[in-house]
Amino acid sequence: MHEIGPQDVVAVEWEYENLEEMQAAWDAWETNLATPEFWEMWEALTERGGNREVWRLAAQR
Repeated sequence: MHEIGPQDVVAVEWEYENLEEMQAAWDAWETNLATPEFWEMWEALTERGGNREVWRLAAQR
């Protein structure tokens, strides 16, 4: 359990094997027929702003 940070923040985490897999997932999302309806609901519930961070994890030896 993490207890650091403000309480009014939505954090989402996805894991991909590589950047190509991530791009393919977002491309599929953009062509999904439910996407526009989702964004309409999302924008009604949230404020614009925030960050998009892409982290690369180093393998432990």
